[in-house]
Amino acid sequence: MNYEEAFSRILDVEAKEIVNDLSWHNINVWPLVRQCIWLELTQASEKVKSARSSVRGMPLSLRLFKRIFAAAFSFRVRYPSIGEETVAFISRPTYLQALPNGALFDRIVDPLIFCMPSNAVYAKYYVAPWSKGEVLNYPATLLRPSRLSSLNIPEAHRTLLVHVAREVGIEPDKLLWLYGKNLNAFASWLQTARHFLESRGNLKTIYLSCWYFPDMMALVVAARERGIKTIDVQHGKQGKLQAMYSGWRIPEKGYQMMPDIFWNWGKSSAEHILASSPDRRIHRPIIGGFPWLDYYRQHVSSHVVSDYKATGKRILVTIQSPHGVNNQPIPDFILDFMRESKRIVTFIFRCHPNDPSGPEYCRRRLSELPSELFRVDDGRSNLYDSLMGVTHHITADSSCCYEASAFGVPTLLFGLDARSIYKDEIDNGLFSWTPGSSADLELWLEENNSPEDPNDVVYISSSLESTEAILRHAENGRFNYYESTK
Repeated sequence: MNYEEAFSRILDVEAKEIVNDLSWHNINVWPLVRQCIWLELTQASEKVKSARSSVRGMPLSLRLFKRIFAAAFSFRVRYPSIGEETVAFISRPTYLQALPNGALFDRIVDPLIFCMPSNAVYAKYYVAPWSKGEVLNYPATLLRPSRLSSLNIPEAHRTLLVHVAREVGIEPDKLLWLYGKNLNAFASWLQTARHFLESRGNLKTIYLSCWYFPDMMALVVAARERGIKTIDVQHGKQGKLQAMYSGWRIPEKGYQMMPDIFWNWGKSSAEHILASSPDRRIHRPIIGGFPWLDYYRQHVSSHVVSDYKATGKRILVTIQSPHGVNNQPIPDFILDFMRESKRIVTFIFRCHPNDPSGPEYCRRRLSELPSELFRVDDGRSNLYDSLMGVTHHITADSSCCYEASAFGVPTLLFGLDARSIYKDEIDNGLFSWTPGSSADLELWLEENNSPEDPNDVVYISSSLESTEAILRHAENGRFNYYESTK
């Protein structure tokens, strides 16, 4: 199912107020249910999944959820001794990027740590382990969830969810299974989060990323119980069809599972979040920008030495998992072009950093093509280092397109989902688009399609100085909330 239809179905069922009273231990679980529906509606078709391995057939978001759930029942509780921090940063290893010195830099939270006031007392945590032996630019502690007995879905929930599943067009058993896993993971993380916060009496603010999985939802609930402010820091595109950010009918008191504040890259993201409830007084956006861009330019880029030896065009393809109507991470039209074109073109296929099976998929998918036409990046390298060494960029609908523009690299989007998600940007010429045609790719490479001004990226603002000012005010509990102008 395409993103537009999936988004519409979720909004329709929410408008019918079927799940208003769906709660677990007095916690409204609609955000948890909404995530289950979103994953199920946007995953690859059964036909595609059966044609691929069971791991590769899952969307990355579902595989991430399964890892979170597996962790919840594989480890004992392990959290640090009593901490004195007033600010905590909680993130995921998938955001780690290698610096020239070999250290790993978290592109979401580390720029904020860099900009913290000199007298601030803070600590950094991860909800999943990073690879053994890897050195982090800013040290962190690993949080692991409690091991609890498996919970049964309450009968009242089961009845409502069967009704919801039929309303949105999902097999009831599928929704019940996914919700059961979600609820169990949430419960185990909630116990861990409560213990963790009990030992941190000074904590006032938590910055986290990707709030809409059970681990972060539990941390948000536990923080709200103790009056601790939670801020979700934007990790990717938050477009008008991203159902975990847009389209919400926010109740007067909000949702316990949803963060207090959304730190957005720019005005567009904030407008998308507010579009359905512009007068909300909770779960509000601020425009904090994406300081990783500015940090890279100021402190990293001058030390980068490109290892690309190819001449001619060099195209970076940022790969995503099968989702919506894009059934192959490497689409047929790129393979057709590689077989037929007489151009001197080298493709660099960059796997998603959260997709360990990506490199093997690429090798299988590209096995019949001459090896000199391509290389495979396992996704652990620094994306920006790659962008500095290429001339063009292709993706289905990854927000890497905005980052590519910031480096003066033109992007070609493909597929019907991209046409819906990036309609405004395609119409105004920021990005090119094809439904999936090798002829379109050939024509695109002939055009002079580099952005006129690499810094003119309206979707993303990036300033370390601005971030420093925001964090100084945040230390005193002051936030400059964005107010919609529409």
